[in-house]
Amino acid sequence: MESVYLVQLLILGGGVGLIAGLLGVGGGGILVPVLTSLFLSQGVQADIAVHLSLGTAMASIIATTFSSARAHHREQNVDWKVVKSMVPFILLGSVVASLLISIVDTLLLSLLFTAFMGYLSLSMLFNRQAAKVMKRQGAHTGLVSIAIGTVSTLTAIGGGSLIVPYLVKQGVNISNAIASSAAIGVAIAIVGTGGYVINGVESYTGEATALPWTLGFIHLPSVLIISITGFLVAPLGVRFSSKIPQQLLKKLFGLLLFIISLKMLFNIVAVL
Repeated sequence: MESVYLVQLLILGGGVGLIAGLLGVGGGGILVPVLTSLFLSQGVQADIAVHLSLGTAMASIIATTFSSARAHHREQNVDWKVVKSMVPFILLGSVVASLLISIVDTLLLSLLFTAFMGYLSLSMLFNRQAAKVMKRQGAHTGLVSIAIGTVSTLTAIGGGSLIVPYLVKQGVNISNAIASSAAIGVAIAIVGTGGYVINGVESYTGEATALPWTLGFIHLPSVLIISITGFLVAPLGVRFSSKIPQQLLKKLFGLLLFIISLKMLFNIVAVL
């Protein structure tokens, strides 16, 4: 592995870990476009680079979200009732998505996801409506959770970009929403990673990716480097989040979603 490529992955892992701890997102929205560029520069075929980036990002998210969730739990920020009510349905959505990974139209999915992310970001930045009290049971939460699990796995975002806005709209405190999202993200990442391994093994061989040490749609060396730095830095982000005012934290999250949506839009335009 080239030294420049190694340094890039170390910086990427540290940045994702900081964001995971600060805002409760796995960092897939940042990992996927960056990894796609890195893999293309390493000679990976264009039609494989996106799937390989999605799988590698999903596998990397396991460590960062776990580290973030553990640190948030120590701060007593995780609402485990929310986590338990959503995780079974989110995992169901992840399983469904795992069956669609190799056949889904990546461009169409990216376009729909970008539009939705843009809507969520504007909602977080400008919506001043009074919060509702969350209903922890019922079909609505179940259906939303299934949708979150499906989209999160297909786009390798770890769920936080969708879970946090949903919980905030349901009246959950932004700090608790971020912490709970991190805990839920661990489950999504584990199931999603399994899907990318299985579908990648069935679809391509290691030689097709032009990269050694590839398992399915996952590049193991990249996962290892990103995971180590992300795991170590995530608790630092958690400490920062506890010192930031709630409204500012909400605005920061909305800004992050807006930046991610713009980045994905630029990527789509470049492909068209």
